[in-house]
Amino acid sequence: MNVRKFPLAVVQFGLIAFAGQVNADVLGVTAGVSGWYAQSSGNLQSGGDPVDLEDNLNFSEETLLMVYASLEHPIPILPNGKFKYFSADQVGYGNIDTNFQGVNFNGDVQTNLDLSNYDFIMYYEVLDNYASIDLGLNAKVFNGTLALRQQNDAKKIVNEDINEVIPMLYGNAELTLPFLQSLAVGLEGSAMSLGDNTVMDVSAKMKFRLVFLGMELGYRQLSAQLEDVEGIEVDVDMSGPYFSLGAVF
Repeated sequence: MNVRKFPLAVVQFGLIAFAGQVNADVLGVTAGVSGWYAQSSGNLQSGGDPVDLEDNLNFSEETLLMVYASLEHPIPILPNGKFKYFSADQVGYGNIDTNFQGVNFNGDVQTNLDLSNYDFIMYYEVLDNYASIDLGLNAKVFNGTLALRQQNDAKKIVNEDINEVIPMLYGNAELTLPFLQSLAVGLEGSAMSLGDNTVMDVSAKMKFRLVFLGMELGYRQLSAQLEDVEGIEVDVDMSGPYFSLGAVF
């Protein structure tokens, strides 16, 4: 199934449903960088037995980079915007004995798995007080590659692009502590489930603001179950703690 054909009517409904809500009272801009200490698990399959990321390919914890920016404004009819770029290029060295994309691997392999992706989020503030709620839509764009190379046989190689656009629902809920208004806790996430394809990207977080400096500590999980990505079945989970540092205006 190609998720690029997700019905346009869903997008239109989402925009209409939130268009009457109130946005930010003033103009607000945030930008920053985040480090995510993530463990990858799950498997890949194409023609033969599943290939496990941990047991077969020896993927381990890695610190991955994300940059983000957001814009909130007081114009009610227009959505606020948020952008994220997540760099997730990982390398593993393992051993497999299976057919993958028509190639019979039977030895030590080097695996490059790049699940880097962009989030383009449009949302409306439906509640903005000590408790705040944002609802909207997210287009998650995967722009990466999968490369398998058998180390003792240069002819045994698979190299496939991972280019998918995943339309998702987006939500963010935060609670500012009344006794310490510089501190907030919350949940943020995007999700999509359509047929045999499910993608979920959720974070539990604690935020602290000091004048124009914003810090965030949390735990993030990105799960992707995709039936057909260039002939490959993907069932991957990445999870772990993260820390963000940015500017808030």
